[in-house]
Amino acid sequence: MYNDVFNGTLGKLVYTYDIKLSDNAVPRISAPRVITVSLKEKVKAEIDKEVRICMDPRGLNKYIKREHYPIPTHQSLFSELEGAKYFSLLDKSCAFLQIPLTEESSKLCTIATPFGRYKVCRLPYGLTSSPEVYQKTIENIFNGINGILI
Repeated sequence: MYNDVFNGTLGKLVYTYDIKLSDNAVPRISAPRVITVSLKEKVKAEIDKEVRICMDPRGLNKYIKREHYPIPTHQSLFSELEGAKYFSLLDKSCAFLQIPLTEESSKLCTIATPFGRYKVCRLPYGLTSSPEVYQKTIENIFNGINGILI
């Protein structure tokens, strides 16, 4: 969709995330969330546009093996600014959605809607591991650039 606007790897990082589950993970299919009649058309329009729809991954989160990658605090980041000469801004408005999921992980993140089931193809908001995966990915990409990321 929107191939005339997006071409190549724009908005998609080279790293692909593979969700690792604990050995005692139990497959589960959740029922679609109840959507009020007044919002049904709006939700369907959002799904059709492939805009961020948040899933409820509480059942999946119980079994995800977390990355446990440290996320720096603002205080620790600001303390490193002394003597810095160059600064840049990173737009993280769709941060997690820039990281593709593997095919198997995409199946784990399938959401049920009144309009059918949809596979989530990018790292979704709500997974316990999403912030750590994003931090690790960004640091790995920018490793070698002097400075810090906020």
